[in-house]
Amino acid sequence: MKKIVTAFALVASITLAGQAQAQQKPDGKYRKTEQTERFKELNLTDAQKAEIKKINEDFKSKMQEINKNDNVTVKEMREKKAALHKERRTAFLNVLTPEQKATLEEKQKQAKERRKTHSRKPAKAGA
Repeated sequence: MKKIVTAFALVASITLAGQAQAQQKPDGKYRKTEQTERFKELNLTDAQKAEIKKINEDFKSKMQEINKNDNVTVKEMREKKAALHKERRTAFLNVLTPEQKATLEEKQKQAKERRKTHSRKPAKAGA
């Protein structure tokens, strides 16, 4: 009987631990929704949307190539990824009009402020 109870407790704890871990993993939905809303407010033309889609597809394929390369150090991989992100951002901004760039900048500032206000408060010294 003790073995059955112990086995049941073990299974229950594993199940609950898995559920708790699944709840802690952010799925990125909030961030994607926030970004989608920001892009909607830019009122992109169909040509701009197509160009941005091409930029993102190119970025994705280059990122996959970087991830496949096992012959680089972690530092080199980070540097390559950072350069690739910078390249994508530059290409993206080149697609936008000056008005769209200003709108995007303003929306990014607002998002940054929201993240600041929702971040955890630092612990008090001596506490």
